Amino acid sequence: MFTMLGVIAEFERDLIAYRTAEGRERAKTKTQGKHMGRVGKAEKDVKKALTLFRTGIKWAKC
Repeated sequence: MFTMLGVIAEFERDLIAYRTAEGRERAKTKTQGKHMGRVGKAEKDVKKALTLFRTGIKWAKC
């Protein structure tokens, strides 16, 4: 009995993984216009952070 429940659970897990992968691929296409991942930081903030990192100054002191 537990073996059958395990088989069904594994099948469901595979279906969920397949559907989410398919959705991600569809969202990546240009027709959907979706962006995958985090929103990037502004370039000026990145440059400032790199400058502070190189000079050894902590961000909280600014």
